[in-house]
Amino acid sequence: MSSQFHSAFTPPLPATVRIAQVVGVTTASFLAGTIATYSYAFVPAVSLAPAPLLAQQWQKAYGIGALTAPPLALVAAISFSYLAGQAVKSPAAFSGSASLDPSAAAYLYTAAAVLVPAIVPYTLLGMKAVNGALHAKADKLRTSSFDKPSTASEDREVKELIGRWKVHNAVRAVLAGMGAVAGMVAVVW
Repeated sequence: MSSQFHSAFTPPLPATVRIAQVVGVTTASFLAGTIATYSYAFVPAVSLAPAPLLAQQWQKAYGIGALTAPPLALVAAISFSYLAGQAVKSPAAFSGSASLDPSAAAYLYTAAAVLVPAIVPYTLLGMKAVNGALHAKADKLRTSSFDKPSTASEDREVKELIGRWKVHNAVRAVLAGMGAVAGMVAVVW
């Protein structure tokens, strides 16, 4: 009934808004899932490798993530920022029910626009120490021969660093995921 009430008394949302909703929610959700996959699928699989290979595999995966995650976060942030601005301009058009606060969509889109790109400063600041240590290990161990077994202390140190990175990376997935959920709730609000 509320959607009938909504469509009967408010103009339909423009196509640009609908496109931004799809792009924002889809991009943020994809980003959250991709980041989570690094922590919950990639790390356990590569942790079976000896330290030199493990560190280099992590460094390669990190490079892929560094090239793909920031642009995805930017696309989601731009989409959600646009939607927040549109929701401020005409809050009633974004309200799915007369009983809900019409400005809620603007707040939710703003939260999404902040949460998703927050992965970038978190990576640069919150993960700087562990990322730096893993890059240094990968660079140092790159010269190691794969024929020569790694030492127990090398394995332990690299696996401890990877374990710390896994937890930090999961935080990034949660940030992007919370942004995706905020955007999704705003769409169906």
